Amino acid sequence: MKFFLVNSFRVIAILMMSFSAARAKTTDVYDAVIETRSILETMTETQRSRVQLAIDDPRRRSWHYYPEDIRDLPLEGLPLDAMNEAQRSQVRLLLESLLSPEGQRRVRLVFRLEELLRKHDSSGIVRNPFKYHFTVYGEPSEAGAWALSFEGHHLSLNFAFRGNDVVSGFPLAFGANPETIYSELAETDLPAGTNLVSKEEALAISLVSTFSSEQVSMAKLSDVPDVDPRDVGSQCLTERQDGGIAWAELDRTQREQLLKLIATHVKILAPKQARTIWESWLIRRNEIRFWWKGSIGVSTPYSYGIETDRHSVELAMAQVALDGRPANHAHLVLRGIASGSEGCP
Repeated sequence: MKFFLVNSFRVIAILMMSFSAARAKTTDVYDAVIETRSILETMTETQRSRVQLAIDDPRRRSWHYYPEDIRDLPLEGLPLDAMNEAQRSQVRLLLESLLSPEGQRRVRLVFRLEELLRKHDSSGIVRNPFKYHFTVYGEPSEAGAWALSFEGHHLSLNFAFRGNDVVSGFPLAFGANPETIYSELAETDLPAGTNLVSKEEALAISLVSTFSSEQVSMAKLSDVPDVDPRDVGSQCLTERQDGGIAWAELDRTQREQLLKLIATHVKILAPKQARTIWESWLIRRNEIRFWWKGSIGVSTPYSYGIETDRHSVELAMAQVALDGRPANHAHLVLRGIASGSEGCP
């Protein structure tokens, strides 16, 4: 037992150091309030009437990653194609300040894949890498509550602030079609092997492959995977997934693998926010449940989730991709779970 605890804390310490190292590489001097105000000040009255909504506007509580022309409701905010190049650059810098380098890479990849879909997709759905909408809720101020979102196909970024402090970075959603680029669709700036979530996929499949038959029976909820994470569009889940394998049912090596998987997901966010979320996961690690749906293996449709009573990660890889592969179209969502009277994190 002593060996188990020592090694578990060693892994936690190593992962904590990785968050600290990432944070040390940033200056944390980017002023989101000033920069958002600067963006708003460059806008015409017409632009500003579209981009800035009230902090209590009900649309702030909804989100999605479907293409705009197949959504039930139109996207709020101002699309990139209604901005000039300087404004688009300012929005990009603001969003980059809220994400890690890996998160920034994923946003760029989503845009690039939208171009690829426009070139090759014959579904009739409109594909446009400039149809991503930026919205500010409330008035950015040093002490008040305000928020922003950036959303379009396969991307939904949502941040709530108190002054310059991020109080929530959820929901956070990324998608990719195809998730991994193979040679038949490769281009000069999109080489074969480019991917969105292959590290998470490898860690998750590696974890499940270590499960005993008894553990598989606990973790696996269905032979049919989810195409989308649960309740897409809801700001916060209201209840946890029934079932799944509990933290207490995992051995030391499996727990270490699961912590690495969680850390990989969390590190999409900028270091300061990522560390806060990571610490919340650690505090609640005894509550963690991991579940799986679908086949277990590479290149087969599946979905999985990891949850505590406050946080949820879900990845679905169960939709046919642009290249015809059955498990190469990803939907990833990080979200809070409303817990009792605490509400959404």
